[in-house]
Amino acid sequence: IRARRIAIVGAGPSGIAAAKHFLASRAFAAIDVFEQRPCTGGLWNYTPNIHSEPHFTAPSTDPHVPLEQPIWSTSPAPRAEATTAAAHGDDAIPCTSPSAYGDAAAAEPVFASPMYERLETNIPKPLMQFSDADFAADEPLFPPRAAVLRYLRQYTAGGVLRLVRFRTQVEEVRLLEGNEEEKEKGEQDGISWCEDRWAVRTRDLTSGTVEEKIYDAVVVGSGHFSTPCVPELDGLKEWVRDHPGSVLHSKYFRRPEEFSGKKVLVIGASASGLDISAQLLPYARTPVHLSQKTPSPLSATSKPANPSLQVHAALTALDPRTRTAIFAPSPTPDTAPTPPTTVSDIDVLLFCTGYLYTLPFLTLPASEPSPLHPAGLRLRHAYRHLVFAPRPSLAFLALPQRVVPFALAERQAAALARLYAGRLSLPAPADCAAWEAAVLRDAGDAAFHDLQFPKDWRYVNWLVEWAESADEVEGGEAEAGWEEKVPPRWGEWHWWCRERFPAMRKAFSERGEGRKDVKSVEDLGEQF
Repeated sequence: IRARRIAIVGAGPSGIAAAKHFLASRAFAAIDVFEQRPCTGGLWNYTPNIHSEPHFTAPSTDPHVPLEQPIWSTSPAPRAEATTAAAHGDDAIPCTSPSAYGDAAAAEPVFASPMYERLETNIPKPLMQFSDADFAADEPLFPPRAAVLRYLRQYTAGGVLRLVRFRTQVEEVRLLEGNEEEKEKGEQDGISWCEDRWAVRTRDLTSGTVEEKIYDAVVVGSGHFSTPCVPELDGLKEWVRDHPGSVLHSKYFRRPEEFSGKKVLVIGASASGLDISAQLLPYARTPVHLSQKTPSPLSATSKPANPSLQVHAALTALDPRTRTAIFAPSPTPDTAPTPPTTVSDIDVLLFCTGYLYTLPFLTLPASEPSPLHPAGLRLRHAYRHLVFAPRPSLAFLALPQRVVPFALAERQAAALARLYAGRLSLPAPADCAAWEAAVLRDAGDAAFHDLQFPKDWRYVNWLVEWAESADEVEGGEAEAGWEEKVPPRWGEWHWWCRERFPAMRKAFSERGEGRKDVKSVEDLGEQF
């Protein structure tokens, strides 16, 4: 593959990492980054006043969704320095638009974010950060969301910003198949050719102007935290009909105070489910109820067992008449107390059940294989969780889950920059299909992109090894003073920290308010 014009969808952490690596390669004639928000940071932009969206329904299992529609904010935009947690009160606008990116329009396009007010990362900052930019030394070891947003804004500052078109939504990415006549003409004109081309149609959300440009390759860096996943359950549709406003998804959770005095059932015990359950305890009617299919691997990050948190097995059905939840038999050993199999008079069902993989802007001919799984569980034909094997000039960043996302995305970006510069090759299509089949046999559809440690450690280092195997830059392309951008491999310290950080997170939480003074792993008494 040899591409000259690159389109990147999204200016969140993954998209910016890609832009930096493509820019540093000096191998591309055009790199355009399209961001529908008025600022960088992606989902780390907190939207405190958005508690639902028009398209949200329960159940939600169909990945064939329309484009997100902006919610327009008419409040004056705060300046860049007003991005601390204290700046986000009840009257805060949902998204900031720092003056560094130009004057804010009278109304800003805002898109709901899954951030909540008191979110703190569950990854320690020296592991979470990009390899070429450290978190500030005075930030806590597990930074709050506002600190992560500040970090991302600083990471974006510089030359990469000129590549970004803000307030610009990608409406369609459409495959244009190459033909031999065009290819031959391109070779005669000395133009490097990528076999396929992509028409990218965008809309300026402020002016309404629609534009279409042609690119050799498209990198999707818009993430997979837009469309909530709410599973089908007996009685759920009737519950939604009979008790409007009582069924929520974690994407719209903002503050625990909003649930004061309410009987809440949290469904799902991954990172958000465990954290939100703990935050609800001082406010909601106790006990707070938590349903989990299996014990969470993140339970080590939680505080010790709390009698005010009642844990149940998988939720199997709902009775809207009595507002009752019905659970599967508990997997608890016979020697331990068995939780009740039903809970009645529930005020709020809060689903912390993840998100669907969606691509609302992608248009392929009917004869082409689709990357969408019918239930949105994964992206199909994504070789190494990255390249769309049937049309490898299309790539997806940060598909894997249970990973360290910034570190993973920048190493994916390093490999892609070399692939699209014609310095790396992909295996034969049959080999790509064999890789996918092997992962599917091992993990199934639902866990296909699950790279729980140590899978993520191995994947990160495989990406670096692949990038390092690239052909040397030829002659004049390597300008004087040019230094190639290559993230380092993860070593023994990363293995140690990655393996230990759930226990570190638990110890950090147990410090209470004193956790703000914990700036390093050594402050927790940890030594490598």
